[in-house]
Amino acid sequence: MSTYSAVKQCLKTFHLAGTPDFYNVYEVNDRDGRENKLNANANFRSQLRFDVKQPSIVLRAKEPEETVFSVKIYAGDLGYMLPQNASDHETVVITTSTTSADAVAAALEKFGCGHLGAEDCYLSTVCTDRVVTERRLSSHELLAALLSQLRHESSRTAQLTRFELRFTDESPAAHPVSVFVGNLKENLSQRLYECILLEKLGESCRWDTIDAIYYESGCLVLTYRSSEKAEHAYELLKVSQQSFEFADFVWYIYLISSVVFMVLFVRNGLRLKSEEEGEEEFLPKKAIESAFDPAFFVLVSNCLYAVA
Repeated sequence: MSTYSAVKQCLKTFHLAGTPDFYNVYEVNDRDGRENKLNANANFRSQLRFDVKQPSIVLRAKEPEETVFSVKIYAGDLGYMLPQNASDHETVVITTSTTSADAVAAALEKFGCGHLGAEDCYLSTVCTDRVVTERRLSSHELLAALLSQLRHESSRTAQLTRFELRFTDESPAAHPVSVFVGNLKENLSQRLYECILLEKLGESCRWDTIDAIYYESGCLVLTYRSSEKAEHAYELLKVSQQSFEFADFVWYIYLISSVVFMVLFVRNGLRLKSEEEGEEEFLPKKAIESAFDPAFFVLVSNCLYAVA
């Protein structure tokens, strides 16, 4: 088997992107840590020097030949400040002398958040290999040297590590305002919840992000980066809730009045039927006239006064 074919199988096994041409192959001596670089075009077994039966093989991504290359920087904490159709990452060109602070400034400009500075955000590496680990980069750390170190340590770790923006604790933008909304219909889709809220709030008070949705209880959490906008949304939701409760109250009064009227109608109709001897037919006209007695008028008047 050629070394090229062996590397190709390793890439499939470890779910690594790219072709064997992007990797260097090394045989490692477990005793003293010495390395033997293998030729990808030669036979695999014939190049082994330390352990032919159970060799220790390391794949390392090749270093880029150019000194200027690009990296993706993800919005991270900046995501709630971006429009809904905005990309979650931006490509930043770096060199061997580009620091973490330089990359943050360039990424903020591309995200349209130039009003923020290096004192508001920092760059963090997030690795999703088996477990999620995160490390904050210092402002003077060189990105090219960091990427080279990751490629040397593990190709899989290098591919599963990405850069994300994080707010510092002192940044005003690090503390968005959350508005909890409840008493909605349970188990609706997110789109229906958004339509209901937009009808109540309007586009002028549209939220920046939806932090969480509790479908089983009809509740959700809206996130605003502007405290004034969040306060206005709260007032609109409060007025909307009061109007909804008032409409329910009017409906209950109407329902109770209808039930009372029907009870009086039936009672007086049966009474008229029993009082008039020899008359077997039901007298709805007289029952209606008799139903409107003073007690009924007092009840209706009190209900209308309460509604007013």
